[in-house]
Amino acid sequence: METRELEIFLAVAEHLHFGRASQACHLSPSALTRTIQRLEEELDTPLFLRDRRQVALSPAGEELRRYARQALQQWEQLRAKLHDEGALAGTLSIYASIT
Repeated sequence: METRELEIFLAVAEHLHFGRASQACHLSPSALTRTIQRLEEELDTPLFLRDRRQVALSPAGEELRRYARQALQQWEQLRAKLHDEGALAGTLSIYASIT
């Protein structure tokens, strides 16, 4: 499972509409659907309850939504921390004499 897959899942969970979520993710509807299907196969459970008129989160989808939000937030915090540790910090003093 990759962070992009979790982002796509969260978009569908937020919009509860595959077409709008695909636009928000800049993906074709078929690519978005394949991503959700791969997640469902990997987790061996349906994440959404679908019928012709609406999409809703399944109980497993609700659980994954909580996990995905937390995991992505922690991932971004780690990336920011590691980026900050690699940045230069401190004071630089320069002396120049006029000749």
